[in-house]
Amino acid sequence: MQRMQLVKSLSASPDLQVADTLRLKSVKLQQLVQEEDYQQAAQQRDSITQLELERRRLEIEAYEEARSKIVHDIGQVIRHKRYEYRGVIVGYDITCIAPENWIKAMRVDSLPLGRNQPFYHVLVDDRDRSPPGSVTYVAQENIATARGQTQVEHPLIDDYFKGFEDGQYVPTERMREQYPQRAQGTEG
Repeated sequence: MQRMQLVKSLSASPDLQVADTLRLKSVKLQQLVQEEDYQQAAQQRDSITQLELERRRLEIEAYEEARSKIVHDIGQVIRHKRYEYRGVIVGYDITCIAPENWIKAMRVDSLPLGRNQPFYHVLVDDRDRSPPGSVTYVAQENIATARGQTQVEHPLIDDYFKGFEDGQYVPTERMREQYPQRAQGTEG
């Protein structure tokens, strides 16, 4: 569901002309069928199929381009650049998908990269921030890699990870299925 919303938003601008063309061609196809001009209808149908394939190709390209901007990985221990708390990444969105009221309240659009950058779901270390068990949604530009072999204290750690190795949490199989690719620039 979330990926579909993202694909729609990423492909909306360049795809408006294709969508309009598809709509017009569909109307024409219905008209040709009603007129029983089946040869022209078949050609129109084939033209619509080609346009739909092209639109899907553009959507996939847009998604992959946005996905390539992810630089932090699931299980990576991070530090928030502004608020200095530590945490561990448990998910990400290619762009900010928070509700509009949250975006305004958090002044996301005043960030240099705004809402059109990856945002990460972070379990916050209980030693750094109250209340215990906090989860935050952080813009990529506000994340720095934590230094050292720091483990995070949070009640949900075991729900997402099966261990801690080489300064990073090891995601459960369920997490790796949900986020199969390692982020660009991460090791391992």
